[in-house]
Amino acid sequence: MKEQAILTRTKMHGMRFGLVFSLAIALGACAQQPVETPPAEQAVIALEPGHNDWWQQFESPQLLTLLAEATDSNRDLGIARERLAQANAQLRVNVADKYPGIGAGIRSSRNSVSTDGSSVDTNMNTLGIDASYSVDLWGARAAREKVEAFRLAQQRENLREVSLQLQADLAERYFETLALRDQIALAETALSASRELHELLVLKEEIGVATEVEVAQQWNLVLAQSASLERLQRDFTARKRAVALLAGRSELDSLETAQGFSAIEFPSVSPEQSLAMLEGRPDVRLAAHAVEIGEANLDHAKALRWPQLNLSADITLDDLSGGDLVSNLLAGLTAPVFQGGRIQGQIDVAKAETRIRGIQYEQIFTFATEEVLNALTAQGSLQRSLEISRKSLATSDSLFQNAKVQYDLGAADFLVLLDAQRSLVDARMQESEARLKYARALLNLFRVLAAAPEFPQVD
Repeated sequence: MKEQAILTRTKMHGMRFGLVFSLAIALGACAQQPVETPPAEQAVIALEPGHNDWWQQFESPQLLTLLAEATDSNRDLGIARERLAQANAQLRVNVADKYPGIGAGIRSSRNSVSTDGSSVDTNMNTLGIDASYSVDLWGARAAREKVEAFRLAQQRENLREVSLQLQADLAERYFETLALRDQIALAETALSASRELHELLVLKEEIGVATEVEVAQQWNLVLAQSASLERLQRDFTARKRAVALLAGRSELDSLETAQGFSAIEFPSVSPEQSLAMLEGRPDVRLAAHAVEIGEANLDHAKALRWPQLNLSADITLDDLSGGDLVSNLLAGLTAPVFQGGRIQGQIDVAKAETRIRGIQYEQIFTFATEEVLNALTAQGSLQRSLEISRKSLATSDSLFQNAKVQYDLGAADFLVLLDAQRSLVDARMQESEARLKYARALLNLFRVLAAAPEFPQVD
């Protein structure tokens, strides 16, 4: 049946062989499947509706401002846009092949005519037009167009992947900056309390109540806390510069944090997410397009087995005035006769490549499933850890308040109050670190889902 269909198509195109050039072009163009070529301008960074809602959940106007700046100024995003524009231009190059190539030029000739024993030279100039066209009998050209169209789609997904990664990285660095600023304030409070305790121990040593060892131990604690504070301040400066760099700012020290990390609201995430969301991940879509490219390459390799029809015309003004156009139309039918198995080898290579890409798609989808499940597990675990740290903070705060009351009443000395204050600062530091870990888990969940996660239903 397949061979009969091929013979039928060959006979039909053979009947068209003697038609005029323009008609052959029209028939060849109509036989092709149109390939949509979306403009690159429509493929700028695309924040889907769910993505905007996701960032709004944090209730951080400064974060939204930074994301908007990054959309306009980030260099990685700019490179991805240019690659998309390049792929779009390459597709237009391939689409242009379905139209005839037409050229025009002035043709000059010099003739020598003998009249009455004398020779007269004459120059003749005429306008010539030449055209050529290859009829896509078996869809080879359409297959090449599909390949470039799928590559354009790949670059669109690459742009989206860069965008999503940028958003998650920028938000993570921003949250780290806010957390470090809060931790610096806590570290300064703890250092101040340790200095006061050291001064108190020095006084007690002078009256013989404290020992020299206790004073030295407390001073070592002051030095250790001073070094820790220095490290926090250094990390804070580095994180601010990282945020400014991701946002595309030329002045890396221009970021001024507008809110504390404790003011960031964390959204509640449903413990169950639809695995159908995985189909929207850029890496999954890229793998799917790779399979489509493999299938289009296979179609192109198969089309090379069959005859190729090439049409050409060479017409001058004299031909137009004389009405003799058909004699200037040429057609050539070429077919592979012996290639030493090259074409079949190309087909086998394309088949194998298509199967490999299919296996890679399954592999990437399985990895994406594992990544999402692990992200959900981490998010749930760190959420519970954050709740525990908050309870510990509430207990430490209660103990500090009781110690303060006891100290005011004279029932407890200053050492008890300072110890309670130090425990409260440590609890706040642990709660800040737990919040940051949970924020990273939320951002990682957004990253692996490539979209806003599903939120619990509110009755």
